[in-house]
Amino acid sequence: MRLTCWVGAVLVLGCGPAEHAKANGASGSAGASSSTGGADSAGGTSNAGDATDAGGSTNAGGSTNAGGSTNAGGGSAVGGTQAEGGDSSAAGDGGAASNAEGAQGTVQFGRLLHIPTMTFEASASFYAKGAVLAYDCQSETFGDCSLSSCVKHTGAPTPNPYAGSIEISDGKQVEVTLDTTPGMTYLSPTTTTFSVSGGENISATASGGAVPAFTAQVAVPRGVLINSPALDQNGSATVPRNVDLVLGFNNRAADGESGTQLKVQAFGGVGTSQLDCNLPTESGKATIPSAVLSKLSAGSKLLIVTTRTKHVQAGAFDVRVIAYISATNANQSAAAIITLK
Repeated sequence: MRLTCWVGAVLVLGCGPAEHAKANGASGSAGASSSTGGADSAGGTSNAGDATDAGGSTNAGGSTNAGGSTNAGGGSAVGGTQAEGGDSSAAGDGGAASNAEGAQGTVQFGRLLHIPTMTFEASASFYAKGAVLAYDCQSETFGDCSLSSCVKHTGAPTPNPYAGSIEISDGKQVEVTLDTTPGMTYLSPTTTTFSVSGGENISATASGGAVPAFTAQVAVPRGVLINSPALDQNGSATVPRNVDLVLGFNNRAADGESGTQLKVQAFGGVGTSQLDCNLPTESGKATIPSAVLSKLSAGSKLLIVTTRTKHVQAGAFDVRVIAYISATNANQSAAAIITLK
């Protein structure tokens, strides 16, 4: 099975093949958290500023790299850091594996509102079929959520295949070029002069390399407004770990926003357990069971983002392109972050 992590400065939305491996570092994307990273993925957590790479450090999904710590000191969706072994930026379905089950990749981009210095972030990573990952992960499934723990693989990980330069653009204001040294992951630029608010149609176009050229377009989802539990002006709320967490939010599907998911990842706290939830948005209500929350430590924080994913085939590679944006409090003054007690 694959896990998800957020990447880059994003969330940990899209971790790597086992879509999880931690990120090599703690940078993050998205939201402070990096690879921070979404829907399928966002695993990403990203730079994640206050995050922790899901227990650790993140790449994008800063916050993401799976909830971890982030590049930016903040946190990200996609989350984590380089994620040399797994990816965050965007999403997965959890799992355990030391080898990539198939050739795959993740490109993720968006905005994590709790990291004011990161108005837009983007990251990418690719894994060949049978690649040895940096971490071996085991996971448990609890409804729409998975909880994983990872240990560093004793052997050297397989270098990541190169996809050439990757252009991220909406043809208007958004314009980012991702590139890297062959064998490494693509990290988000540290600064951008533009932002996204939801609804922008953004294309990701790779020039090609070991990963053939590809292009895909995804609309950035609008961030949902969380109305339950009640969030303060800073977007914060504290809830117990021993009861189910019922999230209530405005139903974006009613606005024609189909194909979106609510991604929840944990960061901070103590230990290495990593939480990743991909929740439906159609009903405006979603539940995270106490059975999984109780396994996280007191002080763990839940980062919430909205994601949308599109799959594109590039030769043998199944590439997920994930767009994400933070969920907010009801008056849209701050990103939604819930602390467990």
